[in-house]
Amino acid sequence: MSRKTGGLASGSLGQAVSILGDKWTPRLIHALAGGALRFCRLQAAAGGVNPRTLCSRLEWLEGEGILSKVVVSQFPPHTSYSLTAKGRDLLPILQEMASWSAKYTPAAEGGAPATGREAPGFVAKAARAAAGRKAGRSPA
Repeated sequence: MSRKTGGLASGSLGQAVSILGDKWTPRLIHALAGGALRFCRLQAAAGGVNPRTLCSRLEWLEGEGILSKVVVSQFPPHTSYSLTAKGRDLLPILQEMASWSAKYTPAAEGGAPATGREAPGFVAKAARAAAGRKAGRSPA
């Protein structure tokens, strides 16, 4: 019997933490929220992750069904990555994490806690793009 905490099974929470709990996955998901990216653009958008780390993280996320990899064999050949439906379902979770952080993290200047309910721009933009895709609109 699994231990329940606040209505959440600890095993399912552990699965979510194993996916979102490292340094690079949330950044990669955010970077891909706007659409498919090639390796080098994804590396830059995620904040300069080491290529070996990026390669291993992308392979793992592909195995988990969070993103898909498309190899285009035109000249020059290239590979692009995009979020799957499972990966896009993580965007609202990242939005809530960012909202929580904005609420409880002291502001960079002045030390006062943030009072706004809006999450930092990059996560809010990603969530709006995902909502637009679900509604059948193209991202802005």
